[in-house]
Amino acid sequence: MRHRPRLILLLTGLCCFALPLRAQQLLGRKISLTLSGRPLKTILAAMAQKGGFYFSYNSNSLPGDSVTGIDLHNQTVRQGLDGLLGEDYEYRETGGYIIIRPRVYNGEAYTISGYVTDKTTGEKIPSASVYEKRQLVAVLTDERGFYRLRLRHRHAHTLLTVSRMGYNDTVLSLPAGSNLRQDIAISPLRFVYLRPVTITPYSKIEGTRLGRFFLSSRQKVQDINLSRFFADKPFQYSLVPGLGTHGELSAQVVNKFSFNILGGYTAGVNGFELGGLFNVDKKDVQYVQVAGLFNTVGGGVRGFQLGGLQNQVLSAVSGVQVAGLDNTVKEAVNGFQLGGLFNTDKKDLQFAQVAGLFNIVGGGARGFQLGGVFNHVSGDFSGFRGAGIGNITLGGSRGLQFAGIFNRSRYQEGVQIAPVNIADSATGYSFGLVTLSRNGYRRLSLSWNETLDINLAFKSGNKHLYNIVLAGANADMQRNKAFSFGYGLGNTFSLGTRLAFITELTGQAVYTGSWKNMPFLTRLQPALEWRLGRDVAVFAGPAFSVFFPDATPPGDGYSKIIPAHSLFITRHARGWWGMQAGISLF
Repeated sequence: MRHRPRLILLLTGLCCFALPLRAQQLLGRKISLTLSGRPLKTILAAMAQKGGFYFSYNSNSLPGDSVTGIDLHNQTVRQGLDGLLGEDYEYRETGGYIIIRPRVYNGEAYTISGYVTDKTTGEKIPSASVYEKRQLVAVLTDERGFYRLRLRHRHAHTLLTVSRMGYNDTVLSLPAGSNLRQDIAISPLRFVYLRPVTITPYSKIEGTRLGRFFLSSRQKVQDINLSRFFADKPFQYSLVPGLGTHGELSAQVVNKFSFNILGGYTAGVNGFELGGLFNVDKKDVQYVQVAGLFNTVGGGVRGFQLGGLQNQVLSAVSGVQVAGLDNTVKEAVNGFQLGGLFNTDKKDLQFAQVAGLFNIVGGGARGFQLGGVFNHVSGDFSGFRGAGIGNITLGGSRGLQFAGIFNRSRYQEGVQIAPVNIADSATGYSFGLVTLSRNGYRRLSLSWNETLDINLAFKSGNKHLYNIVLAGANADMQRNKAFSFGYGLGNTFSLGTRLAFITELTGQAVYTGSWKNMPFLTRLQPALEWRLGRDVAVFAGPAFSVFFPDATPPGDGYSKIIPAHSLFITRHARGWWGMQAGISLF
Protein backbone atom coordinates (compact mmCIF):
# COMPACT_ATOMS: atom_id res chain seq x y z
CA MET A 1 0.00 0.00 0.00
CA ARG A 2 2.94 2.26 0.50
CA HIS A 3 3.42 2.28 -3.33
CA ARG A 4 -0.16 3.48 -4.01
CA PRO A 5 0.70 7.28 -4.11
CA ARG A 6 3.42 6.59 -6.70
CA LEU A 7 0.96 4.56 -8.80
CA ILE A 8 -1.63 7.31 -8.69
CA LEU A 9 0.93 9.88 -9.79
CA LEU A 10 2.06 7.63 -12.65
CA LEU A 11 -1.48 7.05 -13.89
CA THR A 12 -2.26 10.78 -13.68
CA GLY A 13 0.86 11.62 -15.72
CA LEU A 14 -0.01 9.07 -18.35
CA CYS A 15 -3.52 10.51 -18.70
CA CYS A 16 -2.19 14.03 -19.03
CA PHE A 17 0.22 12.89 -21.73
CA ALA A 18 -2.43 10.86 -23.55
CA LEU A 19 -4.86 13.75 -23.89
CA PRO A 20 -2.60 16.04 -26.00
CA LEU A 21 -1.32 12.98 -27.86
CA ARG A 22 -4.89 12.19 -28.87
CA ALA A 23 -5.48 15.83 -29.86
CA GLN A 24 -2.31 15.98 -31.95
CA GLN A 25 -3.53 12.97 -33.92
CA LEU A 26 -6.44 14.95 -35.50
CA LEU A 27 -4.31 16.55 -38.25
CA GLY A 28 -2.58 13.22 -38.83
CA ARG A 29 -5.76 11.22 -39.35
CA LYS A 30 -6.07 9.74 -42.80
CA ILE A 31 -9.28 10.21 -44.77
CA SER A 32 -10.53 9.70 -48.31
CA LEU A 33 -12.77 12.38 -49.86
CA THR A 34 -13.48 13.49 -53.43
CA LEU A 35 -15.59 16.60 -54.10
CA SER A 36 -15.57 19.16 -56.91
CA GLY A 37 -17.29 22.46 -57.57
CA ARG A 38 -18.38 22.88 -53.93
CA PRO A 39 -18.09 25.84 -51.52
CA LEU A 40 -15.05 25.66 -49.27
CA LYS A 41 -17.18 25.55 -46.11
CA THR A 42 -19.06 22.51 -47.47
CA ILE A 43 -15.78 20.67 -48.13
CA LEU A 44 -14.49 21.49 -44.62
CA ALA A 45 -17.69 20.14 -43.08
CA ALA A 46 -17.33 16.92 -45.06
CA MET A 47 -13.67 16.54 -43.94
CA ALA A 48 -14.69 17.07 -40.31
CA GLN A 49 -17.40 14.42 -40.58
CA LYS A 50 -14.99 11.95 -42.17
CA GLY A 51 -12.31 12.58 -39.53
CA GLY A 52 -14.62 12.68 -36.51
CA PHE A 53 -13.76 16.19 -35.31
CA TYR A 54 -14.86 19.82 -35.74
CA PHE A 55 -13.35 22.85 -37.51
CA SER A 56 -13.29 26.27 -35.87
CA TYR A 57 -12.52 29.42 -37.91
CA ASN A 58 -13.49 33.06 -38.41
CA SER A 59 -15.73 33.31 -41.48
CA ASN A 60 -14.35 36.82 -42.19
CA SER A 61 -10.80 35.53 -42.58
CA LEU A 62 -11.64 32.40 -44.61
CA PRO A 63 -13.43 32.57 -48.02
CA GLY A 64 -16.03 29.95 -47.13
CA ASP A 65 -18.25 30.67 -50.16
CA SER A 66 -15.45 30.27 -52.72
CA VAL A 67 -15.98 27.25 -54.98
CA THR A 68 -13.19 24.66 -55.06
CA GLY A 69 -12.59 20.90 -54.93
CA ILE A 70 -10.64 18.19 -53.12
CA ASP A 71 -9.36 14.71 -54.02
CA LEU A 72 -7.90 12.73 -51.07
CA HIS A 73 -7.15 9.01 -51.10
CA ASN A 74 -6.04 7.79 -47.66
CA GLN A 75 -4.17 11.03 -46.99
CA THR A 76 -3.87 13.12 -43.81
CA VAL A 77 -6.15 15.97 -42.84
CA ARG A 78 -3.13 18.29 -42.87
CA GLN A 79 -2.37 17.36 -46.48
CA GLY A 80 -5.96 18.13 -47.41
CA LEU A 81 -5.90 21.51 -45.65
CA ASP A 82 -2.60 22.48 -47.26
CA GLY A 83 -4.03 21.68 -50.68
CA LEU A 84 -7.16 23.72 -50.00
CA LEU A 85 -5.75 26.74 -48.17
CA GLY A 86 -2.09 26.96 -49.12
CA GLU A 87 0.68 28.31 -46.97
CA ASP A 88 -1.03 31.44 -45.63
CA TYR A 89 -3.03 29.57 -42.93
CA GLU A 90 -1.93 27.64 -39.84
CA TYR A 91 -3.75 25.06 -37.70
CA ARG A 92 -4.03 24.41 -33.96
CA GLU A 93 -5.68 21.46 -32.23
CA THR A 94 -7.61 21.62 -28.97
CA GLY A 95 -9.96 18.96 -27.70
CA GLY A 96 -11.99 17.69 -30.64
CA TYR A 97 -11.44 20.87 -32.67
CA ILE A 98 -9.00 21.99 -35.35
CA ILE A 99 -8.69 25.78 -35.30
CA ILE A 100 -7.87 27.45 -38.65
CA ARG A 101 -6.41 30.94 -38.59
CA PRO A 102 -4.36 33.15 -40.94
CA ARG A 103 -0.60 32.74 -40.58
CA VAL A 104 1.00 35.81 -38.99
CA TYR A 105 4.38 36.90 -40.32
CA ASN A 106 6.68 39.31 -38.53
CA GLY A 107 6.81 41.84 -41.43
CA GLU A 108 10.56 42.31 -41.14
CA ALA A 109 12.40 43.52 -44.22
CA TYR A 110 14.77 41.36 -46.21
CA THR A 111 16.45 41.63 -49.61
CA ILE A 112 16.88 39.41 -52.63
CA SER A 113 19.66 40.36 -55.02
CA GLY A 114 21.61 38.92 -57.90
CA TYR A 115 22.18 39.06 -61.65
CA VAL A 116 19.79 38.42 -64.52
CA THR A 117 21.49 36.65 -67.42
CA ASP A 118 20.65 35.29 -70.83
CA LYS A 119 20.22 31.53 -70.47
CA THR A 120 21.65 30.92 -73.93
CA THR A 121 24.66 33.25 -74.03
CA GLY A 122 25.25 33.89 -70.32
CA GLU A 123 25.40 37.65 -70.92
CA LYS A 124 24.10 40.03 -68.26
CA ILE A 125 20.75 41.62 -69.18
CA PRO A 126 20.09 45.31 -68.35
CA SER A 127 16.63 46.90 -68.02
CA ALA A 128 14.86 43.69 -67.01
CA SER A 129 11.92 44.03 -64.61
CA VAL A 130 12.22 41.98 -61.40
CA TYR A 131 9.10 42.11 -59.24
CA GLU A 132 6.99 40.46 -56.55
CA LYS A 133 3.33 40.57 -57.63
CA ARG A 134 1.68 40.24 -54.23
CA GLN A 135 3.70 43.04 -52.61
CA LEU A 136 3.79 45.15 -55.81
CA VAL A 137 7.51 45.80 -55.47
CA ALA A 138 9.62 46.06 -58.62
CA VAL A 139 13.08 47.14 -59.78
CA LEU A 140 14.96 47.31 -63.07
CA THR A 141 18.33 45.63 -63.50
CA ASP A 142 21.18 48.08 -64.01
CA GLU A 143 23.59 48.16 -66.96
CA ARG A 144 25.42 45.15 -65.43
CA GLY A 145 22.20 43.13 -65.08
CA PHE A 146 22.22 43.47 -61.28
CA TYR A 147 19.06 43.84 -59.18
CA ARG A 148 18.28 44.30 -55.50
CA LEU A 149 14.72 43.87 -54.27
CA ARG A 150 13.68 44.89 -50.76
CA LEU A 151 10.63 42.99 -49.47
CA ARG A 152 8.61 42.43 -46.31
CA HIS A 153 8.12 39.04 -44.64
CA ARG A 154 4.39 38.66 -45.30
CA HIS A 155 4.23 35.21 -46.92
CA ALA A 156 6.02 31.93 -46.42
CA HIS A 157 7.44 32.10 -49.94
CA THR A 158 8.42 34.87 -52.31
CA LEU A 159 7.10 34.60 -55.86
CA LEU A 160 9.73 36.39 -57.91
CA THR A 161 9.00 37.23 -61.56
CA VAL A 162 11.43 38.46 -64.23
CA SER A 163 10.10 40.08 -67.42
CA ARG A 164 12.02 41.54 -70.31
CA MET A 165 10.96 42.39 -73.86
CA GLY A 166 12.19 39.60 -76.16
CA TYR A 167 12.38 37.03 -73.33
CA ASN A 168 10.02 34.55 -71.73
CA ASP A 169 8.64 35.53 -68.33
CA THR A 170 10.37 33.57 -65.56
CA VAL A 171 8.81 32.88 -62.12
CA LEU A 172 10.70 31.55 -59.08
CA SER A 173 9.38 30.52 -55.66
CA LEU A 174 11.93 31.38 -52.97
CA PRO A 175 11.84 31.09 -49.16
CA ALA A 176 10.94 34.37 -47.49
CA GLY A 177 12.24 36.11 -44.41
CA SER A 178 15.99 36.13 -44.91
CA ASN A 179 18.43 37.86 -47.23
CA LEU A 180 19.11 35.84 -50.36
CA ARG A 181 21.49 35.94 -53.28
CA GLN A 182 19.67 34.62 -56.35
CA ASP A 183 20.99 34.80 -59.90
CA ILE A 184 18.30 34.27 -62.55
CA ALA A 185 18.76 33.04 -66.12
CA ILE A 186 15.95 33.81 -68.57
CA SER A 187 15.30 32.30 -72.00
CA PRO A 188 15.00 34.43 -75.15
CA LEU A 189 11.85 34.12 -77.22
CA ARG A 190 12.20 32.00 -80.30
CA PHE A 191 9.93 33.38 -83.04
CA VAL A 192 8.75 30.62 -85.34
CA TYR A 193 6.20 32.87 -87.02
CA LEU A 194 5.14 36.47 -86.77
CA ARG A 195 2.12 37.03 -84.59
CA PRO A 196 -0.33 39.83 -85.40
CA VAL A 197 0.26 42.91 -83.25
CA THR A 198 -2.63 45.15 -82.24
CA ILE A 199 -1.72 48.73 -81.37
CA THR A 200 -4.02 49.90 -78.59
CA PRO A 201 -4.36 53.36 -77.03
CA TYR A 202 -2.74 51.94 -73.88
CA SER A 203 0.58 51.64 -75.70
CA LYS A 204 0.49 55.31 -76.70
CA ILE A 205 0.06 56.97 -73.31
CA GLU A 206 3.80 57.65 -73.08
CA GLY A 207 3.63 59.62 -76.34
CA THR A 208 1.21 62.22 -74.97
CA ARG A 209 2.42 65.58 -73.74
CA LEU A 210 1.94 64.55 -70.10
CA GLY A 211 3.56 61.19 -70.74
CA ARG A 212 6.66 62.71 -72.31
CA PHE A 213 7.00 65.36 -69.62
CA PHE A 214 6.21 63.50 -66.40
CA LEU A 215 7.05 59.84 -67.00
CA SER A 216 10.66 58.76 -66.52
CA SER A 217 12.51 56.46 -68.88
CA ARG A 218 12.50 53.78 -66.15
CA GLN A 219 8.71 53.86 -65.98
CA LYS A 220 8.45 53.58 -69.74
CA VAL A 221 10.77 50.53 -69.74
CA GLN A 222 8.69 48.94 -66.97
CA ASP A 223 5.55 49.52 -69.06
CA ILE A 224 7.10 47.67 -72.00
CA ASN A 225 8.37 44.75 -69.90
CA LEU A 226 5.14 44.36 -67.90
CA SER A 227 2.60 44.90 -70.67
CA ARG A 228 0.84 41.61 -69.80
CA PHE A 229 0.69 42.09 -66.02
CA PHE A 230 -2.12 44.06 -64.37
CA ALA A 231 -3.50 43.89 -60.84
CA ASP A 232 -6.54 45.25 -58.99
CA LYS A 233 -6.20 47.03 -55.64
CA PRO A 234 -8.68 48.92 -53.45
CA PHE A 235 -6.67 52.16 -53.26
CA GLN A 236 -3.38 53.96 -53.84
CA TYR A 237 -1.85 57.32 -53.06
CA SER A 238 1.24 58.92 -54.49
CA LEU A 239 3.24 62.13 -54.46
CA VAL A 240 4.40 61.92 -58.09
CA PRO A 241 4.51 59.02 -60.60
CA GLY A 242 6.57 56.16 -59.18
CA LEU A 243 6.65 57.58 -55.64
CA GLY A 244 3.64 56.08 -53.89
CA THR A 245 2.11 53.00 -52.33
CA HIS A 246 2.61 50.86 -55.47
CA GLY A 247 6.05 52.19 -56.36
CA GLU A 248 7.26 51.47 -59.87
CA LEU A 249 4.35 49.07 -60.41
CA SER A 250 1.74 51.83 -60.07
CA ALA A 251 1.17 51.78 -63.84
CA GLN A 252 0.20 48.09 -63.63
CA VAL A 253 -2.50 48.50 -60.96
CA VAL A 254 -6.18 49.38 -61.41
CA ASN A 255 -7.50 51.08 -58.27
CA LYS A 256 -10.93 51.74 -56.86
CA PHE A 257 -9.69 54.92 -55.14
CA SER A 258 -6.64 56.85 -56.29
CA PHE A 259 -5.25 59.97 -54.58
CA ASN A 260 -2.31 61.85 -56.09
CA ILE A 261 -0.91 64.77 -54.10
CA LEU A 262 0.84 66.28 -57.12
CA GLY A 263 0.28 63.65 -59.80
CA GLY A 264 0.02 59.93 -60.37
CA TYR A 265 0.45 57.27 -63.03
CA THR A 266 -1.77 54.19 -62.69
CA ALA A 267 -3.18 51.44 -64.90
CA GLY A 268 -6.73 52.72 -64.44
CA VAL A 269 -9.49 53.64 -62.02
CA ASN A 270 -12.73 51.88 -61.23
CA GLY A 271 -14.13 54.33 -58.72
CA PHE A 272 -12.71 57.76 -57.85
CA GLU A 273 -9.43 59.52 -58.65
CA LEU A 274 -8.22 62.90 -57.41
CA GLY A 275 -5.00 64.59 -58.51
CA GLY A 276 -3.67 67.86 -57.14
CA LEU A 277 -2.12 68.68 -60.53
CA PHE A 278 -2.53 65.75 -62.91
CA ASN A 279 -3.69 62.17 -63.35
CA VAL A 280 -2.22 59.80 -65.97
CA ASP A 281 -3.99 56.46 -66.49
CA LYS A 282 -2.82 53.79 -68.90
CA LYS A 283 -6.19 52.04 -69.30
CA ASP A 284 -9.83 52.91 -68.61
CA VAL A 285 -11.31 55.27 -66.02
CA GLN A 286 -14.77 54.74 -64.58
CA TYR A 287 -17.06 56.96 -62.53
CA VAL A 288 -15.17 60.09 -61.31
CA GLN A 289 -11.80 61.68 -62.14
CA VAL A 290 -10.74 65.16 -60.99
CA ALA A 291 -7.43 66.97 -61.52
CA GLY A 292 -6.26 70.50 -60.79
CA LEU A 293 -4.66 70.79 -64.24
CA PHE A 294 -4.66 67.73 -66.54
CA ASN A 295 -6.23 64.31 -66.96
CA THR A 296 -4.70 61.96 -69.55
CA VAL A 297 -6.30 58.55 -70.08
CA GLY A 298 -4.96 55.90 -72.46
CA GLY A 299 -8.26 53.99 -72.55
CA GLY A 300 -11.82 55.25 -72.31
CA VAL A 301 -13.72 57.30 -69.74
CA ARG A 302 -17.13 56.37 -68.40
CA GLY A 303 -18.61 58.81 -65.90
CA PHE A 304 -17.50 62.32 -64.91
CA GLN A 305 -14.12 63.87 -65.75
CA LEU A 306 -13.01 67.32 -64.60
CA GLY A 307 -9.69 68.94 -65.55
CA GLY A 308 -8.67 72.43 -64.52
CA LEU A 309 -7.04 72.93 -67.92
CA GLN A 310 -7.33 69.83 -70.12
CA ASN A 311 -8.81 66.37 -70.45
CA GLN A 312 -7.18 64.04 -72.99
CA VAL A 313 -8.69 60.61 -73.69
CA LEU A 314 -7.18 58.21 -76.23
CA SER A 315 -10.34 56.12 -76.59
CA ALA A 316 -14.07 56.88 -76.21
CA VAL A 317 -15.98 58.92 -73.63
CA SER A 318 -19.39 58.13 -72.21
CA GLY A 319 -20.53 60.70 -69.66
CA VAL A 320 -19.54 64.28 -68.83
CA GLN A 321 -16.26 66.08 -69.56
CA VAL A 322 -15.44 69.56 -68.21
CA ALA A 323 -12.14 71.37 -68.81
CA GLY A 324 -10.95 74.93 -68.32
CA LEU A 325 -9.25 74.96 -71.74
CA ASP A 326 -9.98 71.93 -73.89
CA ASN A 327 -11.25 68.37 -74.09
CA THR A 328 -9.55 66.10 -76.62
CA VAL A 329 -10.97 62.65 -77.40
CA LYS A 330 -9.53 60.22 -79.97
CA GLU A 331 -12.75 58.27 -80.47
CA ALA A 332 -16.50 58.82 -80.07
CA VAL A 333 -18.17 60.92 -77.37
CA ASN A 334 -21.56 59.93 -76.00
CA GLY A 335 -22.46 62.59 -73.46
CA PHE A 336 -21.76 66.22 -72.63
CA GLN A 337 -18.54 68.17 -73.20
CA LEU A 338 -17.82 71.64 -71.83
CA GLY A 339 -14.52 73.25 -72.85
CA GLY A 340 -13.42 76.74 -71.93
CA LEU A 341 -11.79 77.11 -75.36
CA PHE A 342 -11.94 73.89 -77.42
CA ASN A 343 -13.56 70.52 -77.75
CA THR A 344 -11.88 68.15 -80.23
CA ASP A 345 -13.36 64.72 -81.00
CA LYS A 346 -11.73 62.53 -83.65
CA LYS A 347 -14.89 60.50 -84.23
CA ASP A 348 -18.63 60.84 -83.60
CA LEU A 349 -20.44 63.01 -81.07
CA GLN A 350 -23.78 62.33 -79.47
CA PHE A 351 -25.73 64.57 -77.12
CA ALA A 352 -24.05 67.96 -76.40
CA GLN A 353 -20.89 70.00 -76.87
CA VAL A 354 -20.18 73.56 -75.69
CA ALA A 355 -16.93 75.51 -76.13
CA GLY A 356 -15.83 79.10 -75.74
CA LEU A 357 -14.14 79.10 -79.18
CA PHE A 358 -14.24 75.91 -81.28
CA ASN A 359 -15.95 72.55 -81.43
CA ILE A 360 -14.31 70.11 -83.86
CA VAL A 361 -15.77 66.66 -84.57
CA GLY A 362 -13.95 64.24 -86.87
CA GLY A 363 -17.04 62.12 -87.55
CA GLY A 364 -20.75 62.87 -87.40
CA ALA A 365 -22.58 64.75 -84.67
CA ARG A 366 -26.03 64.35 -83.23
CA GLY A 367 -27.56 66.61 -80.58
CA PHE A 368 -26.61 70.08 -79.35
CA GLN A 369 -23.50 72.01 -80.33
CA LEU A 370 -22.61 75.56 -79.29
CA GLY A 371 -19.32 77.26 -80.18
CA GLY A 372 -18.28 80.81 -79.44
CA VAL A 373 -16.56 81.08 -82.84
CA PHE A 374 -16.84 77.91 -84.97
CA ASN A 375 -18.39 74.47 -85.07
CA HIS A 376 -16.81 71.98 -87.48
CA VAL A 377 -18.22 68.51 -88.24
CA SER A 378 -16.54 66.21 -90.76
CA GLY A 379 -19.58 63.95 -91.16
CA ASP A 380 -23.31 64.57 -90.95
CA PHE A 381 -24.90 66.83 -88.35
CA SER A 382 -28.38 66.40 -86.92
CA GLY A 383 -29.82 68.54 -84.14
CA PHE A 384 -29.42 72.12 -82.96
CA ARG A 385 -26.25 74.22 -83.02
CA GLY A 386 -25.08 77.78 -82.95
CA ALA A 387 -21.79 79.60 -83.57
CA GLY A 388 -20.61 83.16 -83.20
CA ILE A 389 -19.06 83.14 -86.69
CA GLY A 390 -19.72 79.95 -88.61
CA ASN A 391 -20.90 76.34 -88.76
CA ILE A 392 -19.06 74.02 -91.16
CA THR A 393 -20.46 70.59 -92.06
CA LEU A 394 -18.61 68.46 -94.59
CA GLY A 395 -21.58 66.08 -94.74
CA GLY A 396 -25.27 66.79 -94.50
CA SER A 397 -26.98 69.16 -92.11
CA ARG A 398 -30.39 68.44 -90.60
CA GLY A 399 -32.19 70.24 -87.82
CA LEU A 400 -31.65 73.89 -86.87
CA GLN A 401 -28.39 75.81 -87.07
CA PHE A 402 -27.62 79.48 -86.75
CA ALA A 403 -24.41 81.49 -87.05
CA GLY A 404 -23.33 85.10 -86.80
CA ILE A 405 -21.81 85.12 -90.31
CA PHE A 406 -22.20 81.87 -92.28
CA ASN A 407 -23.35 78.25 -92.44
CA ARG A 408 -21.57 75.84 -94.81
CA SER A 409 -22.85 72.33 -95.57
CA ARG A 410 -22.43 69.76 -98.28
CA TYR A 411 -26.18 69.34 -98.38
CA GLN A 412 -28.77 71.03 -96.23
CA GLU A 413 -32.16 69.56 -95.32
CA GLY A 414 -33.18 71.44 -92.18
CA VAL A 415 -33.40 75.08 -91.17
CA GLN A 416 -30.41 77.43 -91.08
CA ILE A 417 -30.10 81.08 -90.16
CA ALA A 418 -27.08 83.24 -91.01
CA PRO A 419 -26.26 86.25 -93.18
CA VAL A 420 -24.60 83.83 -95.64
CA ASN A 421 -25.68 80.22 -96.16
CA ILE A 422 -23.71 77.99 -98.56
CA ALA A 423 -24.45 74.38 -99.59
CA ASP A 424 -23.66 72.13 -102.53
CA SER A 425 -27.34 71.20 -102.55
CA ALA A 426 -30.19 72.43 -100.38
CA THR A 427 -33.74 71.21 -99.91
CA GLY A 428 -34.40 72.83 -96.54
CA TYR A 429 -35.10 76.38 -95.46
CA SER A 430 -32.43 79.06 -95.21
CA PHE A 431 -32.87 82.53 -93.74
CA GLY A 432 -30.19 85.10 -94.48
CA LEU A 433 -28.99 87.78 -96.83
CA VAL A 434 -27.40 85.37 -99.30
CA THR A 435 -28.07 81.65 -99.77
CA LEU A 436 -26.00 79.85 -102.37
CA SER A 437 -26.23 76.27 -103.63
CA ARG A 438 -25.45 74.55 -106.92
CA ASN A 439 -29.02 73.44 -107.51
CA GLY A 440 -30.53 76.51 -105.85
CA TYR A 441 -32.57 79.51 -106.94
CA ARG A 442 -30.71 82.71 -107.93
CA ARG A 443 -32.15 85.83 -109.55
CA LEU A 444 -31.06 89.44 -110.04
CA SER A 445 -34.17 91.45 -110.85
CA LEU A 446 -34.83 95.05 -111.95
CA SER A 447 -38.44 96.23 -111.47
CA TRP A 448 -40.84 99.17 -111.28
CA ASN A 449 -43.77 99.65 -108.90
CA GLU A 450 -46.22 102.41 -108.03
CA THR A 451 -44.13 103.55 -105.05
CA LEU A 452 -40.54 103.53 -106.36
CA ASP A 453 -39.44 103.81 -109.97
CA ILE A 454 -36.31 101.65 -109.74
CA ASN A 455 -35.99 98.49 -107.59
CA LEU A 456 -32.98 96.19 -107.62
CA ALA A 457 -33.23 92.81 -105.82
CA PHE A 458 -30.97 89.78 -105.41
CA LYS A 459 -32.88 86.57 -104.71
CA SER A 460 -31.17 83.37 -103.50
CA GLY A 461 -32.20 80.10 -101.92
CA ASN A 462 -34.40 77.37 -103.38
CA LYS A 463 -37.86 77.25 -104.89
CA HIS A 464 -39.47 76.46 -101.55
CA LEU A 465 -38.01 79.54 -99.90
CA TYR A 466 -35.63 82.18 -101.18
CA ASN A 467 -34.21 85.30 -99.56
CA ILE A 468 -34.49 88.76 -101.09
CA VAL A 469 -32.05 91.63 -100.52
CA LEU A 470 -33.40 94.78 -102.18
CA ALA A 471 -32.87 98.49 -102.65
CA GLY A 472 -34.94 101.10 -104.46
CA ALA A 473 -35.08 104.77 -105.51
CA ASN A 474 -37.21 107.27 -107.41
CA ALA A 475 -35.93 108.62 -110.68
CA ASP A 476 -37.14 112.18 -109.96
CA MET A 477 -34.32 113.54 -107.82
CA GLN A 478 -35.65 117.09 -107.74
CA ARG A 479 -39.20 116.95 -106.40
CA ASN A 480 -39.91 113.28 -105.53
CA LYS A 481 -36.78 111.79 -104.00
CA ALA A 482 -36.94 108.52 -102.02
CA PHE A 483 -34.52 105.70 -101.23
CA SER A 484 -35.19 102.30 -99.68
CA PHE A 485 -33.38 99.15 -98.59
CA GLY A 486 -34.77 96.00 -97.10
CA TYR A 487 -35.19 92.24 -96.95
CA GLY A 488 -37.84 89.75 -97.99
CA LEU A 489 -38.79 86.12 -98.50
CA GLY A 490 -40.22 84.49 -101.59
CA ASN A 491 -41.55 81.27 -103.06
CA THR A 492 -41.91 80.05 -106.63
CA PHE A 493 -44.29 77.43 -108.00
CA SER A 494 -43.76 76.03 -111.47
CA LEU A 495 -46.75 76.10 -113.86
CA GLY A 496 -44.86 74.63 -116.80
CA THR A 497 -41.49 74.71 -118.49
CA ARG A 498 -41.60 78.51 -118.93
CA LEU A 499 -44.36 79.78 -116.65
CA ALA A 500 -44.14 80.09 -112.86
CA PHE A 501 -46.15 81.72 -110.07
CA ILE A 502 -44.12 83.65 -107.49
CA THR A 503 -45.14 85.12 -104.13
CA GLU A 504 -42.96 87.58 -102.23
CA LEU A 505 -43.22 89.39 -98.91
CA THR A 506 -40.79 92.27 -98.37
CA GLY A 507 -40.07 94.88 -95.76
CA GLN A 508 -37.96 97.99 -96.34
CA ALA A 509 -36.98 101.17 -94.58
CA VAL A 510 -37.56 104.33 -96.65
CA TYR A 511 -35.25 107.36 -96.46
CA THR A 512 -37.22 110.60 -96.92
CA GLY A 513 -34.72 113.15 -95.65
CA SER A 514 -33.97 111.84 -92.11
CA TRP A 515 -32.19 108.76 -90.80
CA LYS A 516 -34.07 109.02 -87.52
CA ASN A 517 -37.29 107.00 -87.23
CA MET A 518 -37.47 106.22 -90.95
CA PRO A 519 -40.85 105.14 -92.34
CA PHE A 520 -41.33 101.43 -93.05
CA LEU A 521 -42.97 99.87 -96.08
CA THR A 522 -44.17 96.25 -96.36
CA ARG A 523 -45.38 94.70 -99.60
CA LEU A 524 -47.11 91.44 -100.54
CA GLN A 525 -46.59 90.98 -104.27
CA PRO A 526 -47.66 87.87 -106.21
CA ALA A 527 -46.69 87.70 -109.88
CA LEU A 528 -46.47 85.52 -112.97
CA GLU A 529 -43.00 84.91 -114.36
CA TRP A 530 -42.39 84.02 -118.00
CA ARG A 531 -38.97 82.71 -119.00
CA LEU A 532 -37.76 84.15 -122.30
CA GLY A 533 -34.61 82.04 -122.28
CA ARG A 534 -32.24 80.16 -120.00
CA ASP A 535 -31.10 83.23 -118.09
CA VAL A 536 -33.81 85.84 -118.76
CA ALA A 537 -37.40 86.13 -117.48
CA VAL A 538 -40.05 88.83 -117.19
CA PHE A 539 -42.64 89.12 -114.44
CA ALA A 540 -45.65 91.25 -113.49
CA GLY A 541 -48.45 91.20 -110.95
CA PRO A 542 -50.49 93.08 -108.34
CA ALA A 543 -49.24 94.19 -104.95
CA PHE A 544 -50.66 95.31 -101.65
CA SER A 545 -48.62 97.76 -99.56
CA VAL A 546 -48.86 98.77 -95.90
CA PHE A 547 -46.93 101.92 -94.96
CA PHE A 548 -45.99 103.07 -91.46
CA PRO A 549 -45.08 106.75 -91.85
CA ASP A 550 -42.91 108.73 -89.47
CA ALA A 551 -44.46 111.60 -87.56
CA THR A 552 -41.75 113.84 -89.04
CA PRO A 553 -42.80 115.16 -92.48
CA PRO A 554 -40.53 114.39 -95.47
CA GLY A 555 -37.69 116.80 -96.19
CA ASP A 556 -37.71 119.29 -99.06
CA GLY A 557 -37.84 117.50 -102.40
CA TYR A 558 -38.60 114.07 -100.89
CA SER A 559 -41.66 111.95 -101.68
CA LYS A 560 -44.54 111.44 -99.26
CA ILE A 561 -44.76 107.83 -100.55
CA ILE A 562 -48.47 107.55 -99.67
CA PRO A 563 -50.61 107.76 -102.88
CA ALA A 564 -53.90 109.59 -103.01
CA HIS A 565 -55.94 106.38 -103.25
CA SER A 566 -54.51 104.91 -100.00
CA LEU A 567 -56.79 103.29 -97.46
CA PHE A 568 -57.00 104.05 -93.75
CA ILE A 569 -55.94 100.97 -91.76
CA THR A 570 -55.00 102.36 -88.35
CA ARG A 571 -53.96 105.73 -87.02
CA HIS A 572 -50.35 104.80 -87.72
CA ALA A 573 -50.69 102.78 -90.95
CA ARG A 574 -52.00 103.32 -94.48
CA GLY A 575 -52.50 100.69 -97.18
CA TRP A 576 -53.13 100.62 -100.93
CA TRP A 577 -53.24 98.36 -103.98
CA GLY A 578 -50.59 98.69 -106.62
CA MET A 579 -48.59 96.67 -109.12
CA GLN A 580 -45.11 95.70 -110.16
CA ALA A 581 -43.33 94.61 -113.34
CA GLY A 582 -39.73 93.80 -114.13
CA ILE A 583 -37.07 91.58 -115.61
CA SER A 584 -34.92 88.87 -113.98
CA LEU A 585 -31.48 87.62 -114.95
CA PHE A 586 -29.78 84.26 -114.29
